[in-house]
Amino acid sequence: GRLSIYALLSLFAVIYLGPALIVVLNAFRTYREVAHDGVIGWPHHLSFESWIGAWTQSCVSGTCEGIAHNFFNSLWITIPSTTITTASDLHFIY
Repeated sequence: GRLSIYALLSLFAVIYLGPALIVVLNAFRTYREVAHDGVIGWPHHLSFESWIGAWTQSCVSGTCEGIAHNFFNSLWITIPSTTITTASDLHFIY
């Protein structure tokens, strides 16, 4: 009954969250560590090397200046549009 439902839900949670856990763990591993130990594994130490490289050096949108510019462009569009839309719809809510 109830135990089998919880077991099935737990199984689906592991199947669903497993790939996300691998991505998060690999984000804190160096390229050399992933190449040496394989894709699935725990980081030997936390490394922000990949994060810094993506932020400052990755090639995106035709330039190799990192994602910082694109990130701030996204904020520049998202925050005002969300604020304006929410503010303009408040009269429908109240």
